[in-house]
Amino acid sequence: MKIEVVSQGGVNALSIAAALKPHALTGRYDRLDVAVAYATDPGLRALGVILEGWPPGSRWIVGLDDAVTQPAAIKRLQALPGADFRIAKLAPVRRFHPKLYHLWSSANPAHSVLLIGSANMTERGLHKNAEVGVLLEAESAAETQKAHAAFTELWNLGRAPSAGEIEAYQDLYAVAAAARKTVADRGAAPPPSRPNDAIAPEIPSGLTSENVIAMAVMRIAAQNPNGICSYDEGRRKIPLMLALTSQDLSASPSQGEPRWIQRLRNIQSNSDGGEASTNFIKNGLLMHVPRIGYQITEQGRELLRATG
Repeated sequence: MKIEVVSQGGVNALSIAAALKPHALTGRYDRLDVAVAYATDPGLRALGVILEGWPPGSRWIVGLDDAVTQPAAIKRLQALPGADFRIAKLAPVRRFHPKLYHLWSSANPAHSVLLIGSANMTERGLHKNAEVGVLLEAESAAETQKAHAAFTELWNLGRAPSAGEIEAYQDLYAVAAAARKTVADRGAAPPPSRPNDAIAPEIPSGLTSENVIAMAVMRIAAQNPNGICSYDEGRRKIPLMLALTSQDLSASPSQGEPRWIQRLRNIQSNSDGGEASTNFIKNGLLMHVPRIGYQITEQGRELLRATG
């Protein structure tokens, strides 16, 4: 199993969304299972942007404990084509509190990726809060089955809601939302999310420039004792640091690899540009380490210190 730990909200500006997106856009997965304590309408819309739409089949179980899940999110999930929806309410004895997102293939049981961690299905949870998560990419059908088993345990705690339950929950949510606003007004919490809040444009258009990729290389290299970012480390970490676009992730006609990886290589191949070149090697910010990757220079470290 391939493992990637993602820390969101720190100086490297990683996000749970950016970590999940490259997996979602591979085209491997046609099924989605989600089990979360809290779901908001902006969070659901943000996840849809990350996935560039919904798989043809999905299962969703969301918690009603603490009355944080927005009724608008429930309404949207109930109307989602191909979706099976459940609610879970374990209060007053305990809470339904998981955060699990599982993309998997109905055609190939060895293909799946599981995200577990602290991020609820809220816009802040997927983009802004200080959160941590682990991406587990299966390498066998047996590993995918373990993820299915974990979701099934949670799924069995839920039930399909009745119209009366949803109506009663809407009233409870309104009371809880007013209380949360009072707490937020005193500076003890961020402002409550609203169903019509804007979401981050996680899938921008166009191509990420070579220099943006080179800056990410420098940040990775600066964290290593030898000051080197290897090609392999760059391939793993840069998709977690940058909001790569669909075009970035598409295959290059000449090389057959994602276009952003081609631009990672171009940091070296474009280093012989003229005086006006902004290439990071040409300008003394990086050095090429043959067959390995790139090493940050002292001038590169100074740039990082200056830009924060």
